[in-house]
Amino acid sequence: MFRNLSLLLLSLIVLTFPAIVSAADALQVLPTRVVMDKQKSAEVTLVNKGTDAGTYRILLRNIRTDDDGKFIPVETPNADELFADKMIRFSPRRVTVEPGNFQKIRVMLKKSKGLPDGEYRTHMVFQSLPQVSGSDLEEVEGEELAVSVDPVIEISIPIIVRVGKLDINLEIDSPAVIEDVVTFDIKRQGTRSTYGDIEVLINSGNKKGQRVSFAKGMSVYYPNNIRHIRLPISVPDGVGASDQLLIKYTEDTKFGGSLVVEKSFKMQ
Repeated sequence: MFRNLSLLLLSLIVLTFPAIVSAADALQVLPTRVVMDKQKSAEVTLVNKGTDAGTYRILLRNIRTDDDGKFIPVETPNADELFADKMIRFSPRRVTVEPGNFQKIRVMLKKSKGLPDGEYRTHMVFQSLPQVSGSDLEEVEGEELAVSVDPVIEISIPIIVRVGKLDINLEIDSPAVIEDVVTFDIKRQGTRSTYGDIEVLINSGNKKGQRVSFAKGMSVYYPNNIRHIRLPISVPDGVGASDQLLIKYTEDTKFGGSLVVEKSFKMQ
């Protein structure tokens, strides 16, 4: 019986993996982040790009990130963490979206009087609800088991509330090339987060200005002071260890940033 169950579960993983990928691709949230400075409301659009109707639960979740950018749900905030979940209201909280259609979510900000200056953040989570089609696990004939699983997909976007005059300073540190990967740190100081794009360019020789790597939408959230970055690079023929690379980080102006930070270094 256990052997049959193991084989069945293995087959289930293989068979449902494409479905999970497909379900994730079908769900789109725009914009990918919300920054509220002086405005008191915003709209987020949930788009169902799939071929089946989807039902989604919407909730807020406080999240911190580690130095590698991994999301960690917060149960007890640290003393230096400022979260926005208590000041955010939104509607609706549960929607069904037909294929090829969309649903707008209204987000409202209600700040308390005398709120200290700072950057407050929470994440809006869009969670697909599985279609119920009987029990998930049931015995049908002797040792044969039938398994019915609908994957649960989640997409989250940050909602950032900025109060008062905030500042930031950024630095690119410890760049290095290890085989086909460039590694470096983005160091952040100040009272707000940063969000922007990274490009790595050849900075010497006859191929100067040629891009060898690019990453869109990289962030360092307050209060984190550092973000470790690893990016694959594709160095063309004729570029050697004595040549220089340039790492360029450009903040996205749509979300309240205007910094451009650069770091040039030799490949070896």
